[in-house]
Amino acid sequence: MGGPVGSYFVTLQNGNVSSGSATINWNSSADPHNPNGLQGSFTSSLDVFFDVRYGAVNGPILVRDKKFFNNSGTPWQHDIPTEAYTIPKIPGVNLDLNGTDTTSDFWEGGPIGELAPADASQHVGIPEPSTLALLLLGGAGFGVWRRVRRASPE
Repeated sequence: MGGPVGSYFVTLQNGNVSSGSATINWNSSADPHNPNGLQGSFTSSLDVFFDVRYGAVNGPILVRDKKFFNNSGTPWQHDIPTEAYTIPKIPGVNLDLNGTDTTSDFWEGGPIGELAPADASQHVGIPEPSTLALLLLGGAGFGVWRRVRRASPE
């Protein structure tokens, strides 16, 4: 990003509504009590308007942008993937949504592919002034070293 060293916070933009949609398909032949089987697939799209802020959640905005996420036909399941993070000790949050087991839970059953359309932007960091000063100082030091080395008798 090219900003100062420190803490950065990503927040949703005020005034721009992030929205999206999802279509969930069920596999009618899947056994909901078999936690090891895929239950269906889902397709989703989401547009997110965000700010990158420096120093605090309400700090100065360094980047204001939007990102569109689209996915098509990602499988889902009731079983918890091994890489999933669950929040233990809080009933009904992220795990055992029906209060007893995972038969009402919704977990991705494979990688979620993201398509980035042409309107997605790429930010390139520009070195801050202190970085440029260090590079110039290093180059000048190297030049002096070469000059002294050439001038000294061998």
